[in-house]
Amino acid sequence: MKKKIRIRDVAQEAGVSVSAVSAVLNSREGSSIRVSGERKEKIRRAAEKLGYVPDPAAQNLVSGISNILSVFSYEPAFPFAAESEFYEFLLGIEKEAEESGFDILLLTKKSGAGPEDGDREISLNRLKLGDGGILIGIKRHTEILLRLMDDNFPLVFIGRRDLNGREVSMVGFDYYSIISSLVDLVWEHGHRNFLYLCYEVKEEPYQDRLSALEELAGDREGGSLQLSRQGINKEILRRALKEGVTLFFVERKEIALQMEELCRKEGLVPGRDISAVLLEDQWFSSTLNWTCWSSERVKLGMEAVSILKGLIKGDEEGPVVRLISPEIHYGGTLLRA
Repeated sequence: MKKKIRIRDVAQEAGVSVSAVSAVLNSREGSSIRVSGERKEKIRRAAEKLGYVPDPAAQNLVSGISNILSVFSYEPAFPFAAESEFYEFLLGIEKEAEESGFDILLLTKKSGAGPEDGDREISLNRLKLGDGGILIGIKRHTEILLRLMDDNFPLVFIGRRDLNGREVSMVGFDYYSIISSLVDLVWEHGHRNFLYLCYEVKEEPYQDRLSALEELAGDREGGSLQLSRQGINKEILRRALKEGVTLFFVERKEIALQMEELCRKEGLVPGRDISAVLLEDQWFSSTLNWTCWSSERVKLGMEAVSILKGLIKGDEEGPVVRLISPEIHYGGTLLRA
């Protein structure tokens, strides 16, 4: 077995002290250790000749910085498929981390595990293997996250999260801005009677979309907004059309796909027979080109890394909140009333 080259071997080859080699190769020169340019060159030549490779674990102990960002998802992340809701987030995280000189440690936990599952706590605590953490996904264990924050461990969330009223660093969509643009668009197309197809369970992103839509469409003079908290089915669709609903706002992917299938069975085509707008970006495969908002998930992933980098290096003081305003995607599901 080939002998591992250590700092003392480099020091012997260069004819200098171990402390001088350590200072040069670990970039720790300062007031206490000064090394001349000539000796630095001798040390570097000796290290190259012997094939010395620094031990990253040892360097981390000295510096306290690993240059690793932990990324935690409650959803399975492998294999990376473009159909995954988190795929573009991860692309953005990878791109910005690489450009910033960070490695990524990806930690996952299936969302089906309950809060009592000790594995979840272990997985979340493993975030500390990095210098800071990015969290993706709606599911979370609030108590553990608050404990990490109390330890001043830098965390950034993709999407707004309410942790018992605690302010957190996050990056997300500016729902109010984009929904305002979409309501203006459908208004210009002559629509006044709306039905919002949604579910009863309301995590923060869906709460934010609903509150924006109620204010911008429901409270608008001359407008009428009804809610279906059961998503869509044949009875809901037929009753809505009978009552004069001219446009369907669709909360999420699952309802959009249900509506596509139902319309096929009913002989209807969104964009030809009825109008519908998706309050999401179209990150999933579909037979329709939905009118919705543009995909900015790569940008969100990049911004999350940018915020976390600032928190780690002390350039930012948390909590930091950045909202990205998507553009309208003009699909084929919107007709004039």
